[in-house]
Amino acid sequence: MSKVNEIFIYYRHSDLDLSTEIFLKEFSRFGARSNFLQWATYEIEDRYNANRIALQTRKNSLSNINKIKLWREEIKFSELNNELMKDLQAWEASSSCFG
Repeated sequence: MSKVNEIFIYYRHSDLDLSTEIFLKEFSRFGARSNFLQWATYEIEDRYNANRIALQTRKNSLSNINKIKLWREEIKFSELNNELMKDLQAWEASSSCFG
């Protein structure tokens, strides 16, 4: 199924409004629907480009995302839970990345 159709179907079945602006954002971020780290990167960039965060906040946030990617390249939204956070904290404590 094409990205376009999948986006339209998702919004139709979710009973959500789909404006042109939202569609373009969804289309450009399509792969981020399942990968939290990819979504977070897009979200940080969008917030910076909209002047909602400062340059240093952008740099710090992207740095943290990149450090987490050293642990796991992909984190699915469905995996986000307390156990994952505990595993990340354990890795962080044993890693020099967050030093």
